[in-house]
Amino acid sequence: MEKKRTRLALLALMLFSLAVGGGSGAMAAQNEAAGLTDEASPQVGSAEMATTGIEKMATTASMKKQIRQVTGFVTSISGSHFTVKKGVKTFDFQVGEGIVIKSDDTKKSLADLKVGDKVMTKYVETGGVRIARSIYLKK
Repeated sequence: MEKKRTRLALLALMLFSLAVGGGSGAMAAQNEAAGLTDEASPQVGSAEMATTGIEKMATTASMKKQIRQVTGFVTSISGSHFTVKKGVKTFDFQVGEGIVIKSDDTKKSLADLKVGDKVMTKYVETGGVRIARSIYLKK
């Protein structure tokens, strides 16, 4: 029962410390003031790291879900827009900042893209607009 109270007190102190923004230094001071053993401190750090790791993985996973790709033939190019046809579907793209355009391992520019080229385009969709992040010319 005493261990449970100690853990609850530690949890309350940790939550208070996080809410106030004291960080891990404040938690260590609170642990020491509460007379807790050094065993509890690594567990607190591990829990924080695990939570941070889970948040990073969730963020990374959601970003990866947003990146899509389509492979097809370029049907039109106009300024910073181009269209790719895959089967019966047509995909309109806007060229994004910092776009990577490659053929094999050679960097290319948008001017190198021609109607009829087979391309694999990786893109993100924002507000119904497809923004190309990379274009790989296929042979």
